[in-house]
Amino acid sequence: MLQLNNMINGKLVPSESGEKIEVFNPFNQEVVGTVPKSTKKDVDDALRSSKKAQKEWAKIPAQKRGEYLLEIAGLIDKEELAVLLTSEHGKTIVQARGEVEGTSGFLRYAAESARRIEGEILTSELECEQTWIQRVPYGVTVGIVAWNFPLALTARKFGNALVCGNSMIVKPPSETPLTVMRLA
Repeated sequence: MLQLNNMINGKLVPSESGEKIEVFNPFNQEVVGTVPKSTKKDVDDALRSSKKAQKEWAKIPAQKRGEYLLEIAGLIDKEELAVLLTSEHGKTIVQARGEVEGTSGFLRYAAESARRIEGEILTSELECEQTWIQRVPYGVTVGIVAWNFPLALTARKFGNALVCGNSMIVKPPSETPLTVMRLA
């Protein structure tokens, strides 16, 4: 049985409450893992660390952030995540492998878009003025993930956020949190 913790400030930490939530296999109702039952303090800790990390992350050039995303995509243990997704979600192994492959693809796509983060210079209504648009990171973002494609939807959210210089707090789906938390 897999027992996972929250990823906060680059560390795996249990919930402040110490409470766990059991995750069941929908096929046979066996417990396949547990995740922390997070508290308001846990969320506040994640928000504080994300704010701090985002300021440094935003200083890294977009292309370098994209290289990090490619590295993450290459580190994904596809078979491990596919088996875990099947056990917590009930997808066939073929469908789960497809979702995991799609997850890597979404991260690679976001990484490649780093080269296309551009600004614009527009003409103004005034003769002596130009309008400049510069793309800058927003800050801390939040990704709330649905249960039906937990890995793919997570990658679509955090890949784009990270390549643009933002940090992200991900709230995995209650029904299928294991694969999302394992990806972290």
